[in-house]
Amino acid sequence: LDPVVNIRIVPLANEHDYQTDMFNSEFLAILQGIPLLRFSAWMLTSGDPSNPRLSPRDWAARTTPNHSSQVRDSDGVAVEHMVQLANTVGANMWISLPRAANESDPYIYGIVSYIAANLSS
Repeated sequence: LDPVVNIRIVPLANEHDYQTDMFNSEFLAILQGIPLLRFSAWMLTSGDPSNPRLSPRDWAARTTPNHSSQVRDSDGVAVEHMVQLANTVGANMWISLPRAANESDPYIYGIVSYIAANLSS
């Protein structure tokens, strides 16, 4: 069995720049001038509090930029991509954290530390 690997699905107009330009130019044009981007949907933190997605997560097992999907059931989009989008359009970030988390949670510390070190706005 020889599975297909290394597949990229991108619009034809972006085939030459998809590796260097993370976000679609039309999407970025819509966001230009918006001073604050809310990422609660990207972080999968909304909804029923009994949902396991809302409980503290494992920083070591989180979605990373190199993961095959940025729509994982438990962790959503990589924080690196959220920061990159905010930096690209010059916006601040509004993030939502899991309700059950506390300030000593490594997941919370990881997200907050990454944003503090990398957000330009």
